[in-house]
Amino acid sequence: MKPKLETAESAASTARSARATDLRRFFGDASALARAVPGYVPRPGQAEMAETVWQALSSEAIAVIEAGTGTGKSLAYLIPAIYWAAGGERRVVIATHTINLQEQLVNKDLPAALQATGKEVPFMLVKGRSNYLCRRRLAALADDIGRLHPADRGIFLDLWRTLGTCQYGDRAELKVPCPDELWAELNAQSESCLGQYCPMQQNCFLRKLRQDVSECQIIVVNHHLLLADAAIKDQSQNEAGVLPEYQALIVDEAHHFEEVATGYFGREISYSEWLKLWREVYRRDGKQINGLLVHLRERESRSGDSPGQAARLASIDEVFDWCSRALEAGSEWFETLAGMIVSAGQRQESGERYLRITGNLDDNPNWNAMLSMLQNVETIASKTVALLTDISMRAMADDQLAGRDSDLTLPLALSNVAARIKAAIQTAVEVMTGPHQGKASWIEMVPGRTLTVKVVERPLSVSHLISEKITGQVETAVFTSATLTAANSLKYWQSRVGLDLIPPERVLSKIVPSPFDYQSQLLFGVPVDLPDNRADNFLAKAVAFLYQLLKITRGRAFLLFTSYRMLTAMYDIMKESLAEMGLTPFRQGECDRSVLLEKFKTSGNGVLFAASSFWEGVDVPGEALSCVVLMKLPFAVPTDPLFEARSEEISSNGGNPFAMLSLPQAVLRFKQGFGRLIRRIDDHGAVIVLDNRLVLKPYGRFFFESLPDCRMVKGSSSEVLHVLRDFFGGAGRA
Repeated sequence: MKPKLETAESAASTARSARATDLRRFFGDASALARAVPGYVPRPGQAEMAETVWQALSSEAIAVIEAGTGTGKSLAYLIPAIYWAAGGERRVVIATHTINLQEQLVNKDLPAALQATGKEVPFMLVKGRSNYLCRRRLAALADDIGRLHPADRGIFLDLWRTLGTCQYGDRAELKVPCPDELWAELNAQSESCLGQYCPMQQNCFLRKLRQDVSECQIIVVNHHLLLADAAIKDQSQNEAGVLPEYQALIVDEAHHFEEVATGYFGREISYSEWLKLWREVYRRDGKQINGLLVHLRERESRSGDSPGQAARLASIDEVFDWCSRALEAGSEWFETLAGMIVSAGQRQESGERYLRITGNLDDNPNWNAMLSMLQNVETIASKTVALLTDISMRAMADDQLAGRDSDLTLPLALSNVAARIKAAIQTAVEVMTGPHQGKASWIEMVPGRTLTVKVVERPLSVSHLISEKITGQVETAVFTSATLTAANSLKYWQSRVGLDLIPPERVLSKIVPSPFDYQSQLLFGVPVDLPDNRADNFLAKAVAFLYQLLKITRGRAFLLFTSYRMLTAMYDIMKESLAEMGLTPFRQGECDRSVLLEKFKTSGNGVLFAASSFWEGVDVPGEALSCVVLMKLPFAVPTDPLFEARSEEISSNGGNPFAMLSLPQAVLRFKQGFGRLIRRIDDHGAVIVLDNRLVLKPYGRFFFESLPDCRMVKGSSSEVLHVLRDFFGGAGRA
């Protein structure tokens, strides 16, 4: 991914200067962008950001840019990226966290930017493998369609009919609503891919996709796919990655990148995954028996009285017995884990339970008994895997000897799943027994109708991994988001993704303020006389305050919680009274998120009680949302196993986990919640925080320092409400 630039340094320097001057002309009132983008409004910060992006691209630097809401950051990096890619045989990968932004880039922003620049730079959106259809798996299920539910059979046939109109077999492209459970049996997941041995390789959707993407100079992906590509290229210097070679990287929504990398570079095995693996080999669907091993036996039975047939059938029958034993042993082990976590694990407010795997458990007799059970599972599963591999290899050898290359699909698939079972048991053993240096390991159970237990391991830090596998493998990179700074400093975020490991002279840092006039558009208030949110009377006092607040705002509010328990309690208390006030209460989880947001917007007087995902990525411009209430400062739950392990590591190194981890994380999350309100230049409204620690605690200043310059009121509840009445009734009315 690091070919040399075609131009000499002197020529590059001249080009950089000339191009920076050229870039400015795209961001004015009468610019090409103004003609290409309906309603385009020039913003000085957008031009500044574009210049920083160009500087990074043209000087092989790494840029970190916080661009405030409304900057128009996508066009600010697309214009210089297009010029840079068009200047030679160079390729740019743009990675985002959400599919919404990916689709916005390829359907709206990239076409507009190309029209404005007059350049012809081919681009493409590439998704993860599980978003694409596998022709081989589709054909295999067609041969076994009788086991599908009648409703799924109809959907399957609709999918089959649309194949001729598909370019890449993208799930979205198929236009046929497909249940997740059915799609899981049809998608092109890497675990089921037979590669060069697949009989449908020539017509493979992914092969066609990779051929076409190799012709593109701008490729849009998500963070996870970016990391997967880097890992494949790192593991095998001779193996092609998911993406073609590229020289420049732009990571948008970069505040998510550490979290995604932590998940990607970790590992886990769940009870549901354990069952799924064995169901591929052998399963009962009512009165029917299905699975790869069943199909292999049926094929062997049809082969006639060939030499050794009886012995081969006996071998297969032996494996059936071992599969049942392995499945049963593993299931009993997961059930034992569930019992252990119920008795000894930490229970979170949302219902999840966690049990950290640490050296403190070594003297626990129940723990040692559980490890003995795991050892037994490993013994049985290893024997089963060996038998599965052996019969798979023998079947392949027989097919090749007989010249039946088209019959290799079944034994290859069986060998593939055997390898995945081996990897799963290896993960379970290694995570449960350690060592745990530099990692957080735990058992997790989520409440539900089925047993949802999994064993999880995550790295405590991904900074070296990102530095080595991502930024260290490209000529130049740009990381951008609306929320990267804590107290106007990028240092915390840079340290979390390894940018502090890069020579400082190579890192360009830029903070681009939002173009919005927060002084006239927004009122920020903190009623300091409310009790501590842990106090018994907090709920009653907060509810009384909110009734008055929502009367002033006429609803049109988000109430954002950090606790599902408090969300539920407050919603149950307030919903009937809000309805009597002529307002419409909504609650996260009552329907799909997009449907819920649409209902909120159209109501005109909605009050949405929400947590977690509604703190970010939600865009409700205009008067439909005129007030955001943050119920509590969003500090991480101290008993979260990963957070707890990271805090312990900081303490062991002589650091302060509150100052070095908890506080900056909370500030970034706080900024995301704050940013839900003002989304357009004509938005108005109030952000109210019902956590008096913001004013009473010394660390509150870090939150205030992270806010834009806006009108503020810090006083009693009555004082805050008085200022709110003036704000919504006067010149600042929403």
